[in-house]
Formats: sequence, structure tokens, C-alpha cells
Amino acid sequence: MARDDAAALNDPNVSPSREQKVKLSIRALAGLCFLLVSGTSALAACTLTKVTEMPLIVLGDHYAAMVQIGDVTRPMLVDTGAAQTILKSSVADELKLTPDSSLAEVKPVFGIGQTTTQVHLNVIPSVLGLGDLVLRDRSTVVADMDDGASAEKASAGLLGDDILSQYEVEFDFPSKKLTFYRAFGCYGAFTPWTGSYSSIPFVHDGTKIIIDVILNDERTRAIVDTGADVSVVSRRSLALWGMPDDHFVDTKAQIGTSLNGGSAFALQMFLFDKVTIGKEVFPARVMRIADIDFYVGSALLGLDYWKTHKIWISYRNGRMFLADKASTTTLAYPVEKEPPAGEDITAAPAKGGTMAEVAPSDEAPADRQISTNEGAASTAVDAVHTEPVLHRSIMKDQPAWLLPVYSLEEDCESLAPTVTFSKPPDHGAASMEVRDRHAAYPAGSPLEKCNARTIPMIVIKYTPAAGYIGEDTITIDEAYADGKHRIRHVDVTVD
Repeated sequence: MARDDAAALNDPNVSPSREQKVKLSIRALAGLCFLLVSGTSALAACTLTKVTEMPLIVLGDHYAAMVQIGDVTRPMLVDTGAAQTILKSSVADELKLTPDSSLAEVKPVFGIGQTTTQVHLNVIPSVLGLGDLVLRDRSTVVADMDDGASAEKASAGLLGDDILSQYEVEFDFPSKKLTFYRAFGCYGAFTPWTGSYSSIPFVHDGTKIIIDVILNDERTRAIVDTGADVSVVSRRSLALWGMPDDHFVDTKAQIGTSLNGGSAFALQMFLFDKVTIGKEVFPARVMRIADIDFYVGSALLGLDYWKTHKIWISYRNGRMFLADKASTTTLAYPVEKEPPAGEDITAAPAKGGTMAEVAPSDEAPADRQISTNEGAASTAVDAVHTEPVLHRSIMKDQPAWLLPVYSLEEDCESLAPTVTFSKPPDHGAASMEVRDRHAAYPAGSPLEKCNARTIPMIVIKYTPAAGYIGEDTITIDEAYADGKHRIRHVDVTVD
């Protein structure tokens, strides 16, 4: 990803952040090649905050995490190859999830090799909970999925790239753990582990992770897909290398998808003299071949490879760190615990109501995401409450909800504050809309009972300037009927 940080540094009207200065020196990527790393020392300023850790459970030929959907908990397959987090249409109907009448977030869903799809209205679960990470009222894509009689039929859908890519993600398949982190002050030389592992640069096209592998002596782009149970090479790519039909073994199996009626493809086998993935070299390795075109690559690496490894995906740094099952690695940085979603970080409420509560972004990560370097409590000075800085990561050219603002009386009636932008964004536009959503008061709050109701909220929306990638800030001023004010700063990262 490219960005004009140099322009920011030379513009006297822009105060470049430390991130911008550092990123200028690290943006150059020397191509897709493999780097072998052992025992790299950690930067003293770098810290990790653990957002959530969940068990990975085996579900048929896949791995799943238990996700709270509204009032129930169901397994969802963890799928780096899925562009969107998807709920099965059958699950959306069963749980009577609220349809999202807006078409802004509707996405067509394609399975492997598919060219047609069905499109459904999104739904808005009141809660999408992944351990300590709680996303509220998040518009979520719906698709027809039919897993037949397989164990995967118990899944509620797919946990995809749109959520995974907001974090540093560690898949520890041998130990069956999935952990989300946030990294602070970790740039350039960021390497999460000490020990022996491979560091592999990747391209993130906004929906998929693409790395280089070497098949025989040909460098080949491959999709990292934890939602696929097997690895596959496109037959067309072999044709480009002049492989005749008589080099293929007869059809041995089929590969398909549960999405939108499914499509099945015959699998043949081909014996490669050598396959290289990271630092691992496999001599005389048989790979599955199918007549499928992968639009961003020539191969797909599935769980038949990944399930014996521990992998760390650093989306912001564009690197994957890979340790095999025999390797021992330990975290290279101190780890702190992120405050759980729903923790009350506001000042004491005024009599007869509360200060506005923060609910999570539709596009984003957890409720109340706070840097560990920032205070967890607001400061009251002359009736002005300055909240900890919120951090939001969004995609280039995609508008996103940053946060809703609301205030309730003890009888759960809404007292909407007056909201203004005391500092508009420099690289985009901020706007406000009124939308009905569930409140999100923490357990034990006198207004916890109001969470069951939908109330009108002022929702802050941010639209980045066309093509912009980088940092932006917004300051929001909220005025309440009792004369108090709340000031909220939001740092936005556009990737």
C-alpha cells in the first residue's frame, strides 16, 4: 500500500505523526521473497495488547471459533480466504435477526470457481461476540450455505477478512488457539516471536492474503486460505509451464463450496519435484490440480498445510510469520490486556441520566478500543469531560461508522445531545445520521435494562477522501441539557 507521507512532512499546515515519519523509511517492499529469521530482538518501545483469545475447535475438516450471535453461541469457521464475515441465511432466519434495510453494506458472495451468486439483505445482530471482543449492531453479510450432512453444518457461517484484518492475528493450530492483538509502537522491524521461524511478505488485496510459493523452480502466487481444507493449484498455471496431460494422475477427488448451491470441481494430482513454502522445502510433493482460476494467484494453500503450523498475520505490516510444528517460539514483546468490551470508562453520570455511551463501529473492532498508553478514565475540568482517544481502522475508499452517541434517562427515554465537529477530518468528510440501535451499558449499570431496547442514536460517519491512505483525526463535541460537555477524539487509520 502506498501513501504520500512525504507530502505530509513538507506541508506546513499538517503536523506529521511519529507513525508517518517512521513509515516513510519502511514502505519499500523488496518484492515477494522469503526471509529466514531467528531470535530477532524486540524494539523496547513495542508492546502488544491482547484483545481476545479463543479456542479453535475442530469442526469436520475445518477449524471454528465459538461466536455469540445475539443471545446464542454458535461455531463459525475461521476463514482468511473469505472477504466478508458471513452468516448463513438459515441461521439469520432461525434467530430472527434484524434485516439491515440499507443497501450500503450488501456484498455479493462467491465461492471457489463460482461466477454467479445470490445477494441477500444484511442482518444486524445485537451482539457479535468473539470472546472478550464484542461488536454490537454490526451489519453482517448473509449468504446461502449448504454443508449437507457434514459436521460443518453446525457452523453459523464464516469469520472472514473484514474482521480478522483489523488485528494482529495469531493462529496456533497445534495448540488450537486463536488470538487477536493490537500492536503499539511496532513498525518496520516488527517480529512478534523469538525463536526460529520464517518471515514471509504478503500482499493484502483488501480481501485476501497472497504470498509467494515455489513450485519446482517457478515462483507462484498463492492465497492463504484457512477456510479451505485442501491446497489446490490451478491447472491453467501448469499449462503455462508446458505440462502435458499425460503428466497428470487420473481424477482422485472433488473440491467444492457450500456457498450458493455449491460448485464441484474434479481434482487431479501432480508430482512436483520440489515445493518451497517459507523455509520449508518438500521434495517430491504431490499437489492437487483443478480447473479453477484464482483471480489473484495460481494456487491456494489450505488447512492440509496450515494445521501443523503456528502462524502470525500482521496485516498492517504486510508480513506473515510461520513456525512449523517442531518449532518453539515465544512472544518477543510485553503483553497487556485490553479492557473488556462494555467496561465503564465514563465519568460519573449526572442525576436523571448518563453521559453518552460509546458503541462499536459497524466496520470495526471492539467497543471502546483504548491504547494502553492512554488513561482509562475521563477527566472532568469545568464540566468538560475529555474521553480517551478512540482508534478506528477502515478500508480505503469505504465509508465507515465510527461511533454512535446517545444519552438516556432512567426510564430509558432518549435525551439526544447536541453534537458538533470541533475539528473536522483533514482527509475526508464527517457526517451524522440518526439510526435506531441497541444501547450498550455495562453489567451493573442502572441503565443496563435499556440494552434490550432500540433507541435513536446520532451515529458519526467518516468517508475518506478518494484514494487516501494514511492517518486522520476528528474531534467531536457533545453538549448535554445539564450544561455539561464531552469531548471525544477519534484517530482514524485508512488502509
